[in-house]
This record gives sequence, C-alpha cells and structure tokens, in this order.
Amino acid sequence: MKRKFILFLACALFLNANLFSQERVKAFSHLSVGVEAGTTGFGLNVATTLSKNFALRGGIVMLPLSYSTGFDMDFDQSTLDLIDQTIADYPVVGTVLQSKGLPTTSAEIETELNATAKLGLINGKLLVDYYPWAKASFHLTTGLYFGSNHLIKVEGGFADQTSEIIDVLEEYKDVTGVYFDRMKIIEGYNIDIRDMKKVDASIGINALKPYIGLGFGRAVPLNRVGVQFDLGGFFHGTPALTSQNAEVQRLMNAELSGDIIDIMEKIKFYPVLSLKIVCRIF
Repeated sequence: MKRKFILFLACALFLNANLFSQERVKAFSHLSVGVEAGTTGFGLNVATTLSKNFALRGGIVMLPLSYSTGFDMDFDQSTLDLIDQTIADYPVVGTVLQSKGLPTTSAEIETELNATAKLGLINGKLLVDYYPWAKASFHLTTGLYFGSNHLIKVEGGFADQTSEIIDVLEEYKDVTGVYFDRMKIIEGYNIDIRDMKKVDASIGINALKPYIGLGFGRAVPLNRVGVQFDLGGFFHGTPALTSQNAEVQRLMNAELSGDIIDIMEKIKFYPVLSLKIVCRIF
C-alpha cells in the first residue's frame, strides 16, 4: 500500500510538473504590462513568454532632469572699449539704452552666460530574460537599449540684459557704422557675438546600447501581480563633448581638457538599477 501511494504521488508530481511546463512552453501564451522606476528614469513595459525558461520584454524609459546655471565669460577688452566709445560718440544710443533701463557703460554689462543642461535619457529597450530554473525567479538578461544619442544636452546664451544691449547697438549700426554682432568677443577664439547669443553643446553617446544584467522576479508573473528587480548596465561608447559651432567646440576642449573631458572618456558604461511592478493580463 505504501509503495502504491509513493508511486501515485510521484506520478501526480510528474503530471503537475509536465502541465506546468506545457503551460509555460508555448510562445506568446502570456502577456504582462508594468511600470518601472530606476536609474534610467520612469518607464512602461510589456512582456510575453517565449518558453518556460525565456521571456521577451520591451518598453520605454525616460529621465526628465534639467539643471540651470550661469558661467562668467571673459569678454575681449577691445570689444568692451568699443561699446563705451560708441555710446560716448553717439548720444542717441545712450539715450535709448537709458530709456530701456539698460547700462550705458561696459563695466555694468552682465558677462554671464546662462545655460541649461538636460539629461537626454529617453530610450526604448528590447530585452530577453533567461531563467536557468524554470520555477525560480532569478534571471539573466541581455538585449538592447536604443534612442538618445546624447547623454547631456546644453543650451544657453547671453543674459537677457546683455542681449538687449547688443540689440540696441545693432539697431543703430547704420548710424555708428559698427557691426557689433560680428565683433569677436573672447580673446584667442574666432567667436563673435552672434555665436554667443545661442550656444549649444552636448555629450554624445551611441544611439544603440547593448545591455547585460541579472535580477529577480518574473517579467510575466505566475500570479496576477508581481515585482521584478534588475541590476546591470548598458554600454554607450565613449562620451564626446560636441557643438555645432567649431570655435565653441575648440573653446570647450581647451577649457575643459584634463578635467571633465578626461573623466567622461572613462565612463563607457551606464549603470541600470530598476524596480518594476508587473501585472499579468493573460
């Protein structure tokens, strides 16, 4: 009797395991959706089973962070002297500046460059989870992140006051004969005032980023709701500081060389730490 019971129990366990395997083997037989938060930002995910040991998931993540600051610029002294001389020689220019509440001497001009840095992490992803043990939640993951080709994007320009002064001086260029927008503004660089009205720069990375990682939790949970934790990273290549203006590019390379640029060139791997809540639809 005991032997028969053991045999029956073994058969029942085998049948249950076989049914479980069959349930999980069929590709695309289950689907889940989820939300996530982590070092790549906030995102939405969708996942499906490929077999009892594999799952396919995709999604989109974004990290909408920005930071604004100001940089004091060393203006070319000859340009500042020319502004003073023009205002002194043509009183109408000084009168217009005063009527607008603007400075009438170069010493009062704000030499600050306002800039806003935005983190450019907006990526889609397509990943495959491998579960070495079909009934366990531990998994290895590989796949691809794709999207943003810049890590940080910087946009900026003169302080509002400085831009307004330049606009007034430009308005009277036919009277004064001085074209201030073409004046060189930083000594040693072929950068004129027009270049500094709107400055752009970015830290470029690869648009396609291979990912590798591991974690716990199922992309398609066995129950209706589950939690998934992932730890890994994607390779985005060597970051490069670039600008659409060649002279601004040269200025950044000279001013930042040996500091930010050297550090950036060593960071080729972006760490990914994420926590997801997933819900199985069917």
